[in-house]
Amino acid sequence: MYGLVGIGFMLSARFGSGWNAAIGSYASWAAFSAIFLATRLDLPFLLTLPLGMGCAALLAIIVEALLLPLRRGPDARTIALFGTVSAWFALDALAGLLVGTKGIAFPPETYPAMVFGEESAMMRLTAILNLLALAAVTLGLHRFLQRHPLGWAMRAHGFDPLAAALGGVHPLRIILLVAAMVGAIAGLAGVLAAASASAVTVAVGNGLLWKGIAACALGGGRVRRIALAGLAIGLLEVIGADIWPQSFPLIPWHGAGGLALLAIVLLRPRGLVPTSDMLRG
Repeated sequence: MYGLVGIGFMLSARFGSGWNAAIGSYASWAAFSAIFLATRLDLPFLLTLPLGMGCAALLAIIVEALLLPLRRGPDARTIALFGTVSAWFALDALAGLLVGTKGIAFPPETYPAMVFGEESAMMRLTAILNLLALAAVTLGLHRFLQRHPLGWAMRAHGFDPLAAALGGVHPLRIILLVAAMVGAIAGLAGVLAAASASAVTVAVGNGLLWKGIAACALGGGRVRRIALAGLAIGLLEVIGADIWPQSFPLIPWHGAGGLALLAIVLLRPRGLVPTSDMLRG
């Protein structure tokens, strides 16, 4: 899930309109939408998952469209970043009013809760779905960027928007397309996170945001590397919390993503495997 959000953050930063701090909110709202559909309409998980992604994609397009007037002038990307921060706070505040502090959860019968293996080596079906989703998005997006004409247009817009526009690439369409892709990918992560949690609040999106940014920085801004970095951060959290002696002072292993992000910013601000165009803009 961290890898998915990291990929979404990279897409916005490199090929869209710039850094987007509202990605975590898209994940939260996708989760809330999926849970609402499952609760009120009694829909199965495999149907609420794409519907939640669609809600997040629509929300991302709306936010992007509202911020378009800010994307002018030499400081447009910085101003727009603050605009996404404002959208993040507003969406989280509204979500908090709707779901409360206790949060909401999928009804037990609406999501895959199967467990494989024995107590010493268990694997939940939701964890398998997480890995399959990460692999599908990583491979599919990499191929899309390399082989599809829209992927070429996105890369051209990310490299030089003015030159791409002179070459026939419509900048507004690319920005909205990237926003929809970012919302859908973040929404996928949010719904999967909701299926793995007992209760979902706005905190789920915030946690995914910071660890996704850490995965993006750790992966050097490349799709496959970000996926591996997100997987590594998740494994570090799980393994660290599992093997750390209980008699020692508690280490917040769920903060591994934040610690990784801080270490990267201080020691290797261009990532462990930097690229010349990482997080352009």
